[in-house]
Amino acid sequence: MKTKAVIYLVIFTLLGCSIDSEEFVTESETTTLLNKATSQSSQSAQNTPEPLSYSETELVIKFIPELNADEKQIIRQSHDVIKYETCSCSNEDIEVWHFNPGPNIKSRLGEAEADPDLEGSELQYYITSAPNLFNSNNSSIIKLRKKVKRNDGGVVIAIIDSGVDYNYEGFTMPFLYDTSGEENCSDSPSQQNISGWDFVNDDNDVFDDNGHGTVVTHAIFSKLKDERVPFQILPVKAFDANGKTKYSTIICSYIYAKNTPEVDLINMSFGWYINKLSILNSYIADTQNILVSTSAGNLNLNTDSIPHFPSGYAHDFIITSTGINYNHTGLETTSNFGSVTVDVAATNYHAFPLNTTSQLYQGTSYSAAITTANAAILHTNGVNPMILKNDVIYSGIYSSYLNTINYPYILN
Repeated sequence: MKTKAVIYLVIFTLLGCSIDSEEFVTESETTTLLNKATSQSSQSAQNTPEPLSYSETELVIKFIPELNADEKQIIRQSHDVIKYETCSCSNEDIEVWHFNPGPNIKSRLGEAEADPDLEGSELQYYITSAPNLFNSNNSSIIKLRKKVKRNDGGVVIAIIDSGVDYNYEGFTMPFLYDTSGEENCSDSPSQQNISGWDFVNDDNDVFDDNGHGTVVTHAIFSKLKDERVPFQILPVKAFDANGKTKYSTIICSYIYAKNTPEVDLINMSFGWYINKLSILNSYIADTQNILVSTSAGNLNLNTDSIPHFPSGYAHDFIITSTGINYNHTGLETTSNFGSVTVDVAATNYHAFPLNTTSQLYQGTSYSAAITTANAAILHTNGVNPMILKNDVIYSGIYSSYLNTINYPYILN
């Protein structure tokens, strides 16, 4: 890259900052824009996490193992359950119980917690990832099939997010993991497995109507393509067009990702605060031979003191990324930190070309994506995920500025 100028061929937008589409921008001007955007983002960030809201008529439960269908029905009836839902294509022990409005849902929860036939019982929380970034509204099963790559032994990355816009012009080659040979997630002939699963709409079309999942996927895709690393991506749609989901959807999505054969890495660029959510943690704890990459969050908080999840789950195979600022002189002002809970810092921005414009998106979501891509580059068949985690961390550049995180290394 030239030291005097960076050519932006497209419109740069972030939080209201923009420049003309074919203007030459010096590095100092680029830094000013990024710092201005960061300052605006920091001012708008709320440093007090909001508690998760929850449904007044639903519970998420986990049965003890090996109960048969009749035994489960007797348990439901004893709790006055009017309807229940299970995870498609993943697990029969997780259910969402629906109740008539009436008694306080926490009273229902207390009764469920006291039931020895239930291994776990929690409120049905609502979780938000990102507001709508863009929406091309061009879903097509035919086009999805064209982006499926023959399974060829490359590293396989599951991305739990808002899906993927497989029409996006930046995805220039087939790259999606082929799940057509796996057990079908639906009995419907029109819903045969293609690549991944949509747990929001319970169908086989993982089209991204929010945008966040596509940007995260592109950050990983572009780095691995440039490095000529063989890879496939398993898209797992867990968030809707507004970036919202339910706790049970996250659980089902994670179970599906970890149980899909050949998955080597799982990327989760989302999170929430305070609530540990133990049922999800039980499935993450049971993960075998997979490195899980998570984002640290964007409220400039010490997550050693104010816990953030899933990044805060204490498992050696989880690597948590925070964001480094543009000059690599410290953490991004909005990024969370923690000497125990955060492992590494990575680039906090991703320039996303779209038609004749470019969006510059900021956040630890993209730091996690960069870390995932670095893990894919270093991955070898059969590698222990804890060893891979250390390899990723120490592949970075040591920085004495990063004294508020576990390992003071920067990934690019």
